[in-house]
Amino acid sequence: MSILEMPAFAKKATLRFLLIYFLFLLLSLLLFWPVLHKNFASDDFSVLYRVINRHEIFIKDFFRPLSDITLYFSYLVGGFDPFFYNLFNVCIHASCTYMLYRFCLMRTVFNIENRAFFAWCSAILFLIYPFHNESVVWVVGRASIMACFFGFLSLLTAFSERESRRKYLLSCIFYFIGLCGYETILPLPGIILLLLYTRGTPLKKYGFITVAYSITLAINLLVRYLVSGVLWGNYGSKMFSPRVMDYLSKFLKTTGRLLLPPGRHSQILALCFIVLVIIIVAISISLFKKRSQQAYIYFKITGALTLSCIVPLMFGISTRTFEGDRLFYFSSFFLCIWLGYLLHLIKRVVLKRLLVLSVLAYFLFFFYRNIFSWKRAGEITTAILQQTANIKKKDRGLVLINLPEEYNGAQVLRNGFAEALLLNHTDTTGIRVINYLITEDAEIIQGVISPINTPGQIKIAPNTTISAGIITARIKANANDTIQYKPAAADLLYYWNKETFVFFSYPAPGPVN
Repeated sequence: MSILEMPAFAKKATLRFLLIYFLFLLLSLLLFWPVLHKNFASDDFSVLYRVINRHEIFIKDFFRPLSDITLYFSYLVGGFDPFFYNLFNVCIHASCTYMLYRFCLMRTVFNIENRAFFAWCSAILFLIYPFHNESVVWVVGRASIMACFFGFLSLLTAFSERESRRKYLLSCIFYFIGLCGYETILPLPGIILLLLYTRGTPLKKYGFITVAYSITLAINLLVRYLVSGVLWGNYGSKMFSPRVMDYLSKFLKTTGRLLLPPGRHSQILALCFIVLVIIIVAISISLFKKRSQQAYIYFKITGALTLSCIVPLMFGISTRTFEGDRLFYFSSFFLCIWLGYLLHLIKRVVLKRLLVLSVLAYFLFFFYRNIFSWKRAGEITTAILQQTANIKKKDRGLVLINLPEEYNGAQVLRNGFAEALLLNHTDTTGIRVINYLITEDAEIIQGVISPINTPGQIKIAPNTTISAGIITARIKANANDTIQYKPAAADLLYYWNKETFVFFSYPAPGPVN
């Protein structure tokens, strides 16, 4: 049925929802405007080179075909212009926000008063939630956002008003597609079953649904293994540990980072975490004592949020930087529903408005702190690639020291430097990267990095020395192994001084080239 053939009330509702979707899209574009033209970063270059230049999507030891296919689509639309890749991610984020809004309006899940406030509040919080931006602003971060896009489609389909087994089969198809993007949506069937459950309903009623999702997951794991040869890939070592304390540490870090920003002041963050736990426990006890419908919905949402955090809990989340926050994209969907529901329960209008504005201000502050870190990271990436292209000479080698890994957790060139040069038509012959620089090490050094002459050697902070014509450095931060390299007499030596590449003439520093 076309929109012209719909009854008047249905046509009006459809147009209203379309307007709301485009509102979320417009807000997303405005919010992420500073990074829409941001350059690619790190793994973006290696993945794009593999997908576009080598035409490889299904590879060994890695399973992200959904993300790779959409990257190829972005290439067909805009070539290697980062704008089209960033725009795609932002549009998908707006779509996920809209699906959260529609989900909160479903009477079958949330039979509450003032569902409109609850839906709008939850959706806006999700739109500006600051601790999942890696999924949106990092091009290959779309793996998690695409998985969640189909995961949320699966969720909406499962709770559609039509009572039919076909809707669960369609939901399983969406779930399967989402699993081809990222693993964070693995717990989705458990969340659906939890939210579907009503008191007094025999558990056997959910047998078909349980079997359908279980078969879907099994088929996906089988396909994953047959295509890539692994179930978890290189991430498996991060997920599983023989030490119970490792899981406890991951649990504390992950639960704290759901609502707290990363930082180096661990004592302050620990105190804030304790205060949050006390508040949440007090709210939960208060609602539990009431044993009302409100309490029942609250604990179902809390259970869904807990299940959604399984994968981040297994991997662990950084408490120092925003790195790895793409793991929170799926969890943030349920976290913002949880927050929206708590705000909805507040009866006093003035207090409710004050708390809503406070949460929005808190989210926006860290949202833009994260956004501008990614903007700066993109500028650094562009500068490095342009400088490398300008100083590379065909008849001379090029040795680079302190190539930036990231900037405040935003990816720069941790991986994919060679592919980045190739995609920018720069000859990679003779280019040698000695070591990488992380923000944590760079911030210890006051001002720009300058060579320090000592008897018998020259030191380039934080961990590179040159003595007797041999460069000794740690390859990466937190690595115990070191590298020694003796450059040829004709090689050009450059180091990153936190702002630009500087020419270095051994044994004495030379002028900037």
